[in-house]
Amino acid sequence: MTPTPFVMEFDLVGEIAFRELDFAPATTNAPLKPGRVFDHAAPHFSPFQGEPFSLVDALPDFSWPTVVISGDHDIRTPQMVAKQVSTLIPDATLLTVRNHGHSALDTHPDLALEVTRTVADSVQASGTIDAAALPSDPHGARGLMHRLVTARLHFATYGPRAFS
Repeated sequence: MTPTPFVMEFDLVGEIAFRELDFAPATTNAPLKPGRVFDHAAPHFSPFQGEPFSLVDALPDFSWPTVVISGDHDIRTPQMVAKQVSTLIPDATLLTVRNHGHSALDTHPDLALEVTRTVADSVQASGTIDAAALPSDPHGARGLMHRLVTARLHFATYGPRAFS
């Protein structure tokens, strides 16, 4: 299965997406409902078997420092899900990346390093995450990848209208 950059990296997560998260469109009781976007990929992976464990049930048992990073325009894992996850994990911190969708760390690799450094320093100093020390504007440093994806999305949204 060929990966689709910026949409779905099937070579990395395809089997889990179909077998455990039910990305196959035929199933009606799927935990996620991706629509018919991935119809073409379904025959290449195992059919849905169910989640191997309940992540929601496991979250309260997390005992390590956790920062949930979420784009405020994420439609694959909406902000309300990120908020729910961060409330279920003891002492978790929610960091919202403004004006961003899914996979914020793909286009903001420096953010991952900055968050990791901040969490390590905070936990070492106080035993907890200092949310105030986390990046206040994680969307500030825009790399080339972010600019390319943004330009592509703007063209897809507005370009066809200009030619009709």
